[in-house]
Amino acid sequence: MLGTAYRRLTDLRNKLLARPVPLYPDFGFGRGWPIDRHYIEGFLKAHAADIRGEVLEAAAQPNYTKQFGGDRVTRGHIMYPVPGLPGGTMVGNLETGEGIPTAAYDCVLLTQVLQFIYDMPAAVANSHRALKDGGVMLATFAGISQIAKSDMNAWGEYWRITDAGARRLFGDVFGPANVEVQAFGNCLAACAFLNGMVISDLEPADLDYNDPEFQLIIAVRAVKRETA
Repeated sequence: MLGTAYRRLTDLRNKLLARPVPLYPDFGFGRGWPIDRHYIEGFLKAHAADIRGEVLEAAAQPNYTKQFGGDRVTRGHIMYPVPGLPGGTMVGNLETGEGIPTAAYDCVLLTQVLQFIYDMPAAVANSHRALKDGGVMLATFAGISQIAKSDMNAWGEYWRITDAGARRLFGDVFGPANVEVQAFGNCLAACAFLNGMVISDLEPADLDYNDPEFQLIIAVRAVKRETA
């Protein structure tokens, strides 16, 4: 057993270190499901009960409102900053707030969105404004990651963030007591992700070992405080 595990890890190490360019381009989408989705979808599954009522999801590919909200969702809204994109049901700008109603949603889902918005504090504030009292925002960010070329070309990709940065960013708007932040990843998972390897290339234990010094994905659950 130990010999098999050692050979597997040695083979994986040799693949990761053998070349200066990724083994597979485009985050590995052509081979399977990218490694960062293991953490993103695990986080959403853990907080699926928050995905309910009126839900606003930005740039939904895939549609996590439907996947994790199920019949708890009365209506799902898929927002893009421009019209005509696949699955979009509304146009809104998180940075300026244009097109986004106030106190309209029970949940706002922003998975891998905020790093593409230059004025990230404004986007968090506008998301907070869009929530009903007691509503929940679930957001994920890229930590260690290559650039997403198509998104960089379309919108610009401006930021990487740590758990400390997320805690401060959301705490300034929602209040520190209303914000939970988690960081996911480890050295092996990060190296594999940067090389475009996919979830099935690693063992569950390789993915689930958590090292706060190698933050591949940062996830935030923030609750809008109910007013009297």
